[in-house]
Amino acid sequence: MDANGRCSSCISGSKLYNGTCVSLPTIHPFCSNFNGTNCISCQNGYYLGIGICIPSNPYCLTYDMISGFCLSCNIGYTLFGSLCIISQPCLAFGSLGGCLICPSGYVAFDTTCATLNTVNPLCLTFSGQMCTSCFNGYFPEFYYTQSACLPTYPLCGPCNILG
Repeated sequence: MDANGRCSSCISGSKLYNGTCVSLPTIHPFCSNFNGTNCISCQNGYYLGIGICIPSNPYCLTYDMISGFCLSCNIGYTLFGSLCIISQPCLAFGSLGGCLICPSGYVAFDTTCATLNTVNPLCLTFSGQMCTSCFNGYFPEFYYTQSACLPTYPLCGPCNILG
């Protein structure tokens, strides 16, 4: 401890945060294994990305543990690229083959139509196809995951998602 009673180092399994030692599971609640203070694997339903455990798409039956991409889908969902979606046929295609018009409640994704909540199930509101707000405990992230909702962590202050 320093002269002000603040920690200067922590025991194994803890990390220094504002002069206090905090347990690693508090900082990374979805992490299952640590190497020192770094999370190296996540609990089932999460994948390791950008240093934190990110929730996988709940419609995935199986997913890549590194990228989070869906490899197969639960019954009733269709694998589209790396996402599991409820899809509907496109009503009209453009000259380049992409979908232009979808049934009500669906948006175009390449050559098919999908509901936005199956593309990003933790999102509450959208602006076009971009998530603008998430369920409590999650925030919209735009830089790495193309508008996924990522978990907030208990020791973080408000996030400045635009820089």
